[in-house]
Amino acid sequence: MLNKPILAKFYPDKAIKDLLKENIDMPCLHVPPAWKSQTGGEVDFNVEIDTISSILRDFGERFPETRYRLLDENNRVYKYLNIFVNGELVARDKYEEFFVSGSCTIHVLSPLAGG
Repeated sequence: MLNKPILAKFYPDKAIKDLLKENIDMPCLHVPPAWKSQTGGEVDFNVEIDTISSILRDFGERFPETRYRLLDENNRVYKYLNIFVNGELVARDKYEEFFVSGSCTIHVLSPLAGG
C-alpha cells in the first residue's frame, strides 16, 4: 500500500493509475481567477486521479467555455500553458504521461500578454 500523501510522479505504466485511485484524497485543480465567469464562480475543483492531459480534457468537457483556453483542435493541451503540480513546473512534453495523485494541487497558469 502506498503511503499518504502520495506525491505526483511520472509513471509510465497505466496500471499504476489504478493503484493510485485507492488513495481517498483527490487532486485539486486550480484555474486562473479570470476564468470564474466560465466556471460558475469557482477556481478550485476536485478532479480524478489521472494524467494532466486527461484531467484538463475532462475539465474542458465539464466547462466547455474553458476548452478553447486549454486544448487545441486535436484535443491536446496547449504547450504554452504552464502547469504546476505541488509548486513544481511540469515539463510540457510530459503532460500526456504525468500522473497526478491524491492530495496534489495542480495550477494552470495562462500566458500573459501585453506591453
